[in-house]
Amino acid sequence: MLFLFLLVSSCEIFVIKGNKIVIEEESSYSQKTALGVVKIFVTELQNENYLAASELLIKDSGLFLNASEKYAATNGLSRMKRFLEGKNVVRELNDKLTDYSYSVVFELDNGQKARFTTIKHKNQYYILDYFRE
Repeated sequence: MLFLFLLVSSCEIFVIKGNKIVIEEESSYSQKTALGVVKIFVTELQNENYLAASELLIKDSGLFLNASEKYAATNGLSRMKRFLEGKNVVRELNDKLTDYSYSVVFELDNGQKARFTTIKHKNQYYILDYFRE
């Protein structure tokens, strides 16, 4: 009887309370191209994952943002997210600025544009600057 009591009472450890497990597909974009890093950046903004988006930012000096700079970037990231929200990209322009730098422009369905300046650092691209036009 004691064994049955322990068996029944221990089952609660294994109860799943309706939590949904979601397996996300791996992105087909990569940081190996300027357009790829911009698409990853925009995806992170759309998912409100500002920490991951800030990991893709780099300074003019080639150094990555420290923790306080990432935190400070959150306001700008959320503004860009709101700017892009609900709009479709109708055209992507990719202009080479230097051997290691590209300008990527997303033309949106409302006629506005979002511009991203990327640079290559250690064989991967990062976002140097982003703004709306």
